[in-house]
Amino acid sequence: MFISPFQNISKPSEKKLTIILLVSLIIMFLTMRYFDAPLKNTEAPSGIISFEFAKDLSKSEAILNSWNALAKTSAGMSMGFDFLFIINAN
Repeated sequence: MFISPFQNISKPSEKKLTIILLVSLIIMFLTMRYFDAPLKNTEAPSGIISFEFAKDLSKSEAILNSWNALAKTSAGMSMGFDFLFIINAN
């Protein structure tokens, strides 16, 4: 049986926590869009998503080679920042 993570907190606290989580989620989405902007080009039209769904090694290499140093740093930050979604979801 599923147990609600909110069962041990009061209704006013639940509302505050929900708002805080919603705001943090929106901030995280905007941050991910910021990190993804330098990654979009003809090889990777969807940015980091294109890299994550590359079907083979040659496509992955082509995407990596199309990115400059700033874009590669942005890709690393984006992939690292992804883990905050896991923390926020729990």
